[in-house]
Amino acid sequence: RPRGGEGLGAWVLGGPLGAYLAVALLINMQTAGTQSLGMQYQAEVFPSCDAICLAKLSMATAATLAASNALALPVLVRCCGEAPTLFISLCGHFAYCLLLAFADSPFWLYVNLAPCFFALMADSIIIGMVSASVPPGLVGRAMGAYNGVVMLSNVASPPLFAFLFNAYAQIPASRSHPGLPWLVGSAFVAAAVLLLGCRMCLAPRRSGGGGRAG
Repeated sequence: RPRGGEGLGAWVLGGPLGAYLAVALLINMQTAGTQSLGMQYQAEVFPSCDAICLAKLSMATAATLAASNALALPVLVRCCGEAPTLFISLCGHFAYCLLLAFADSPFWLYVNLAPCFFALMADSIIIGMVSASVPPGLVGRAMGAYNGVVMLSNVASPPLFAFLFNAYAQIPASRSHPGLPWLVGSAFVAAAVLLLGCRMCLAPRRSGGGGRAG
């Protein structure tokens, strides 16, 4: 583990920061890509979900977000710790993608709010873990690296997922389930879960020494 006087690069390569940035990249690739296709996917797969249906779904999603971050997140972090809570959140992301990949009616959009409840915690947890993984003097640079990762995924992911969606939708057998982008998204999340799990097993959480989350 790097010492407090070393630069940010040492913390990326030798500390937990590199793993957290990689997890952030993978999860934001999934989030940015699938969110960019939300309306197109709903129009293609759920033509019966009209404006009223979408309005109800938006209100339900907003309520889920509020309950997730304001109520459940502080309790889970306090009881389980940041890394296990992030692990739970990533599992929620994985289930969210798989359900969308095979959903065949608007009913499943509401069912999917259950894993979405946990998935919505991920961004807040990762930001906290990134800032806590380096000494106080490097927090600004660590957050700059995190923002750079998010910007990269926001630029690269939507075109990739749009291409996958449109290419897969041309296959006749897939027209009722054009869910390939969500399967790819679940693969990104699975890689993030594996990476975080390895980090949790190989480098148990420690305190002291500069960074606060290990």
